[in-house]
Amino acid sequence: MKSTMFLMVGMVVVLGSLSIGAVISDNFDTDHNYLVDGTAGTVWDGFVYNNGVSATQDTVVTAAAATGGALNLQSSLGNWENADDDGLLLYMDVAAGSDFVADVYISAYTWAYYHDTGLMARASDVASIDYVMSRYFNQWDIDNAIRSVDGGSTFNTNGTGDPVMPYLQLEKAGSLFTIRASADGITYIDMGSVDRPDMANVAMQVGIYQATFSGETGNVTFDDFSLNVVPEPATLALLGLGGLVLRRRK
Repeated sequence: MKSTMFLMVGMVVVLGSLSIGAVISDNFDTDHNYLVDGTAGTVWDGFVYNNGVSATQDTVVTAAAATGGALNLQSSLGNWENADDDGLLLYMDVAAGSDFVADVYISAYTWAYYHDTGLMARASDVASIDYVMSRYFNQWDIDNAIRSVDGGSTFNTNGTGDPVMPYLQLEKAGSLFTIRASADGITYIDMGSVDRPDMANVAMQVGIYQATFSGETGNVTFDDFSLNVVPEPATLALLGLGGLVLRRRK
Protein backbone atom coordinates (compact mmCIF):
# COMPACT_ATOMS: atom_id res chain seq x y z
CA MET A 1 0.00 0.00 0.00
CA LYS A 2 2.82 2.40 0.63
CA SER A 3 5.87 3.48 -1.25
CA THR A 4 8.18 6.08 0.29
CA MET A 5 11.29 7.72 -1.12
CA PHE A 6 13.34 10.36 0.72
CA LEU A 7 15.85 12.46 -1.19
CA MET A 8 18.35 13.90 1.30
CA VAL A 9 21.22 16.29 0.66
CA GLY A 10 23.92 16.90 3.25
CA MET A 11 23.28 15.78 6.82
CA VAL A 12 19.75 16.98 7.53
CA VAL A 13 17.03 14.48 8.45
CA VAL A 14 13.61 15.85 9.43
CA LEU A 15 11.15 13.60 11.24
CA GLY A 16 7.42 14.15 11.68
CA SER A 17 5.84 16.56 9.18
CA LEU A 18 7.23 16.27 5.67
CA SER A 19 9.66 19.09 4.92
CA ILE A 20 12.72 17.69 3.18
CA GLY A 21 12.62 16.71 -0.47
CA ALA A 22 10.28 13.73 -0.17
CA VAL A 23 7.99 11.86 -2.52
CA ILE A 24 5.36 9.88 -0.66
CA SER A 25 3.01 7.67 -2.66
CA ASP A 26 0.22 5.21 -1.98
CA ASN A 27 -1.31 2.93 -4.62
CA PHE A 28 -3.55 1.27 -1.98
CA ASP A 29 -2.40 -2.25 -2.83
CA THR A 30 -2.47 -3.33 0.83
CA ASP A 31 -5.91 -3.60 2.40
CA HIS A 32 -6.52 -1.20 5.30
CA ASN A 33 -9.70 0.05 6.97
CA TYR A 34 -9.18 3.71 7.91
CA LEU A 35 -12.62 4.00 9.46
CA VAL A 36 -11.92 1.17 11.92
CA ASP A 37 -8.14 1.24 12.36
CA GLY A 38 -7.16 4.84 11.67
CA THR A 39 -3.86 5.49 9.89
CA ALA A 40 -1.45 3.44 12.04
CA GLY A 41 0.94 1.42 9.88
CA THR A 42 0.32 3.52 6.74
CA VAL A 43 1.99 6.54 5.14
CA TRP A 44 -0.95 8.72 6.18
CA ASP A 45 -0.96 10.94 9.27
CA GLY A 46 -4.67 11.30 9.89
CA PHE A 47 -8.20 10.34 8.88
CA VAL A 48 -10.88 12.74 10.15
CA TYR A 49 -14.49 13.73 9.77
CA ASN A 50 -16.63 15.92 12.03
CA ASN A 51 -13.29 17.54 12.86
CA GLY A 52 -14.07 21.20 12.22
CA VAL A 53 -15.42 24.14 14.18
CA SER A 54 -18.75 24.73 12.45
CA ALA A 55 -22.01 24.14 14.29
CA THR A 56 -22.94 21.31 11.93
CA GLN A 57 -20.77 18.25 12.56
CA ASP A 58 -23.00 15.42 11.36
CA THR A 59 -21.08 13.60 8.62
CA VAL A 60 -21.88 9.89 8.37
CA VAL A 61 -19.03 7.74 6.97
CA THR A 62 -19.97 4.22 5.90
CA ALA A 63 -16.73 3.21 4.16
CA ALA A 64 -13.13 4.40 4.15
CA ALA A 65 -10.89 1.51 3.19
CA ALA A 66 -8.15 0.42 0.83
CA THR A 67 -9.22 -2.83 -0.75
CA GLY A 68 -8.52 -4.52 -4.06
CA GLY A 69 -5.84 -1.99 -4.98
CA ALA A 70 -7.94 1.15 -4.54
CA LEU A 71 -9.25 3.49 -1.84
CA ASN A 72 -13.03 3.56 -1.46
CA LEU A 73 -14.77 6.40 0.39
CA GLN A 74 -18.49 6.49 1.10
CA SER A 75 -20.25 9.13 3.16
CA SER A 76 -23.22 11.47 3.47
CA LEU A 77 -24.09 14.83 5.04
CA GLY A 78 -20.51 16.14 4.98
CA ASN A 79 -19.68 19.75 4.12
CA TRP A 80 -16.56 21.51 2.86
CA GLU A 81 -17.68 25.06 2.06
CA ASN A 82 -17.86 28.44 3.79
CA ALA A 83 -17.70 27.86 7.55
CA ASP A 84 -19.00 24.29 7.17
CA ASP A 85 -16.00 22.00 7.69
CA ASP A 86 -17.18 18.60 8.88
CA GLY A 87 -16.41 16.53 5.77
CA LEU A 88 -14.10 13.54 5.37
CA LEU A 89 -10.33 14.02 4.96
CA LEU A 90 -7.45 11.51 4.70
CA TYR A 91 -4.24 13.48 4.96
CA MET A 92 -0.47 13.74 5.33
CA ASP A 93 1.17 16.45 7.43
CA VAL A 94 3.34 18.98 5.60
CA ALA A 95 5.66 21.33 7.49
CA ALA A 96 5.05 25.08 7.52
CA GLY A 97 6.50 26.92 4.53
CA SER A 98 7.02 23.83 2.37
CA ASP A 99 5.82 23.72 -1.22
CA PHE A 100 4.35 20.59 -2.74
CA VAL A 101 2.59 18.90 -5.64
CA ALA A 102 -0.17 16.38 -4.87
CA ASP A 103 -1.66 14.02 -7.46
CA VAL A 104 -4.44 11.44 -7.46
CA TYR A 105 -6.57 9.41 -9.87
CA ILE A 106 -10.33 8.98 -9.45
CA SER A 107 -11.23 5.62 -10.97
CA ALA A 108 -14.93 5.54 -10.07
CA TYR A 109 -17.55 8.05 -8.88
CA THR A 110 -21.24 7.59 -8.17
CA TRP A 111 -23.58 10.49 -8.73
CA ALA A 112 -25.23 11.81 -5.58
CA TYR A 113 -26.71 15.24 -5.06
CA TYR A 114 -23.83 17.72 -4.44
CA HIS A 115 -21.27 14.90 -4.26
CA ASP A 116 -17.90 16.70 -4.07
CA THR A 117 -14.44 15.09 -3.83
CA GLY A 118 -10.78 15.54 -4.76
CA LEU A 119 -7.57 16.94 -3.28
CA MET A 120 -7.30 19.35 -0.37
CA ALA A 121 -4.64 21.41 1.40
CA ARG A 122 -5.94 22.48 4.80
CA ALA A 123 -4.29 24.59 7.49
CA SER A 124 -3.43 22.28 10.39
CA ASP A 125 -4.90 24.89 12.73
CA VAL A 126 -8.44 23.82 11.91
CA ALA A 127 -9.91 26.74 13.87
CA SER A 128 -8.74 29.08 11.10
CA ILE A 129 -11.06 27.38 8.54
CA ASP A 130 -8.51 27.80 5.73
CA TYR A 131 -8.20 25.34 2.85
CA VAL A 132 -7.84 25.02 -0.92
CA MET A 133 -9.35 22.21 -3.00
CA SER A 134 -8.80 20.68 -6.42
CA ARG A 135 -12.36 19.56 -7.02
CA TYR A 136 -13.94 16.70 -8.92
CA PHE A 137 -17.59 17.75 -9.04
CA ASN A 138 -19.36 15.99 -11.88
CA GLN A 139 -22.48 18.16 -11.83
CA TRP A 140 -23.82 21.31 -13.51
CA ASP A 141 -20.73 21.68 -15.73
CA ILE A 142 -18.56 22.63 -12.74
CA ASP A 143 -16.45 19.48 -13.13
CA ASN A 144 -12.78 20.28 -12.32
CA ALA A 145 -12.52 23.50 -10.33
CA ILE A 146 -10.92 25.40 -7.44
CA ARG A 147 -12.51 26.06 -4.10
CA SER A 148 -10.64 28.37 -1.71
CA VAL A 149 -12.00 28.90 1.80
CA ASP A 150 -10.48 31.78 3.78
CA GLY A 151 -11.66 31.99 7.37
CA GLY A 152 -15.03 30.62 6.35
CA SER A 153 -15.40 32.79 3.23
CA THR A 154 -15.51 30.79 -0.02
CA PHE A 155 -14.15 31.59 -3.47
CA ASN A 156 -15.06 29.20 -6.31
CA THR A 157 -14.16 28.86 -9.96
CA ASN A 158 -15.96 26.72 -12.49
CA GLY A 159 -14.00 24.37 -14.72
CA THR A 160 -14.11 24.00 -18.47
CA GLY A 161 -17.26 21.87 -18.43
CA ASP A 162 -17.79 18.28 -19.55
CA PRO A 163 -16.12 15.93 -19.63
CA VAL A 164 -14.82 15.93 -16.08
CA MET A 165 -11.19 14.74 -15.92
CA PRO A 166 -10.22 12.04 -13.39
CA TYR A 167 -6.54 12.88 -12.83
CA LEU A 168 -6.23 15.73 -10.33
CA GLN A 169 -3.27 17.82 -9.25
CA LEU A 170 -2.86 20.48 -6.56
CA GLU A 171 0.35 22.52 -6.35
CA LYS A 172 1.54 25.02 -3.74
CA ALA A 173 4.35 27.41 -4.69
CA GLY A 174 4.82 30.02 -2.00
CA SER A 175 1.38 31.56 -1.54
CA LEU A 176 0.07 30.47 -4.94
CA PHE A 177 -2.11 27.36 -5.22
CA THR A 178 -2.70 25.97 -8.72
CA ILE A 179 -4.96 23.11 -9.78
CA ARG A 180 -4.61 21.00 -12.90
CA ALA A 181 -6.57 18.12 -14.39
CA SER A 182 -5.91 15.48 -17.01
CA ALA A 183 -7.92 12.97 -18.97
CA ASP A 184 -5.02 10.54 -19.30
CA GLY A 185 -2.57 11.32 -16.50
CA ILE A 186 0.00 12.60 -19.02
CA THR A 187 -1.20 15.92 -20.41
CA TYR A 188 -2.43 18.30 -17.70
CA ILE A 189 -4.54 21.41 -18.17
CA ASP A 190 -4.29 24.40 -15.82
CA MET A 191 -7.69 24.97 -14.28
CA GLY A 192 -6.77 28.12 -12.38
CA SER A 193 -4.86 29.50 -9.41
CA VAL A 194 -5.59 31.33 -6.19
CA ASP A 195 -3.19 33.44 -4.10
CA ARG A 196 -3.33 32.68 -0.37
CA PRO A 197 -0.64 34.68 1.49
CA ASP A 198 -2.21 33.58 4.77
CA MET A 199 -1.38 29.93 3.93
CA ALA A 200 2.16 30.45 2.61
CA ASN A 201 3.90 29.63 5.89
CA VAL A 202 1.54 27.44 7.91
CA ALA A 203 1.62 23.71 8.61
CA MET A 204 -0.88 21.84 6.45
CA GLN A 205 -2.87 18.66 6.09
CA VAL A 206 -2.71 17.56 2.44
CA GLY A 207 -4.76 14.71 1.05
CA ILE A 208 -8.10 13.38 -0.20
CA TYR A 209 -11.49 14.80 0.78
CA GLN A 210 -15.14 13.94 0.24
CA ALA A 211 -18.52 15.51 1.07
CA THR A 212 -22.08 15.25 -0.25
CA PHE A 213 -23.75 18.30 1.37
CA SER A 214 -26.94 16.23 1.58
CA GLY A 215 -28.44 13.06 2.99
CA GLU A 216 -27.62 11.20 -0.20
CA THR A 217 -24.68 8.80 0.00
CA GLY A 218 -21.73 9.40 -2.31
CA ASN A 219 -19.22 6.73 -3.25
CA VAL A 220 -15.82 7.42 -4.85
CA THR A 221 -12.73 5.31 -5.58
CA PHE A 222 -9.15 6.63 -5.70
CA ASP A 223 -5.81 5.24 -6.84
CA ASP A 224 -2.19 6.35 -7.28
CA PHE A 225 -1.91 9.16 -4.74
CA SER A 226 1.44 10.94 -4.54
CA LEU A 227 2.79 13.93 -2.63
CA ASN A 228 6.04 15.59 -3.68
CA VAL A 229 7.24 17.98 -0.97
CA VAL A 230 9.78 20.75 -1.61
CA PRO A 231 11.61 22.14 1.46
CA GLU A 232 10.89 25.62 2.68
CA PRO A 233 13.78 28.08 2.02
CA ALA A 234 15.40 27.85 5.47
CA THR A 235 15.57 24.07 5.20
CA LEU A 236 16.99 24.32 1.68
CA ALA A 237 19.75 26.60 2.96
CA LEU A 238 20.55 24.15 5.75
CA LEU A 239 20.60 21.26 3.31
CA GLY A 240 23.02 23.17 1.12
CA LEU A 241 25.24 23.95 4.11
CA GLY A 242 25.27 20.27 5.05
CA GLY A 243 26.38 19.36 1.54
CA LEU A 244 29.14 21.97 1.71
CA VAL A 245 30.39 20.58 5.01
CA LEU A 246 30.49 17.07 3.56
CA ARG A 247 32.46 18.26 0.53
CA ARG A 248 35.01 20.07 2.71
CA ARG A 249 35.59 16.93 4.78
CA LYS A 250 36.55 14.83 1.76
